Amino acid sequence: MRASSPDSGSICRVILAVEVREMPTLVFRKDYENRKAGRTVPPDWLRAQVDAMGIGLQPPDLVRVREVVARHLPAEARVLPKHFPNPDASSDWLQHLLGIAAIVRLNGETLAWGATTDPEEAQVLVEGFAQGPYSAIRRELGIDYQWIWLFHPDLLASRSDIAQCCIAEQSEHPHDRHECVLVRC
Repeated sequence: MRASSPDSGSICRVILAVEVREMPTLVFRKDYENRKAGRTVPPDWLRAQVDAMGIGLQPPDLVRVREVVARHLPAEARVLPKHFPNPDASSDWLQHLLGIAAIVRLNGETLAWGATTDPEEAQVLVEGFAQGPYSAIRRELGIDYQWIWLFHPDLLASRSDIAQCCIAEQSEHPHDRHECVLVRC
């Protein structure tokens, strides 16, 4: 069951009232805009696909996530979680601050997956999450690299499509560790 999301007023107040680094605020704002326009890939849907494929890992525990995020993004760790649907869930911290909807194990690597149907948002996420603090957080959480999936807005991919994209991505595009990349599917 999906947790209720914060109302638009609270998100707008966060964006206007909080002086934090640009990336988390931008992600929070783009997430709100896309939810409002119906252009989102629900994190629960992506997690369900991952679980059905048998490659999903449990997220790190909340204490660990808070500790690591607070070390690298202290302002964001203090202010933004108050506006999460469930600030006591590590999955909300991962999703709303780091763009991670699911963590998977694939060919011996641990990957963080986020998803969108908005090409502009996908590019912003890849560029932002490739920055130093996010790379350091992933490294400390044991995540080798992050994939931002760009799905077609009218038709989310099947598990078979996702599996084929995974195989193609890993065989055709070797990545530096802790790099954030865009995967089109």
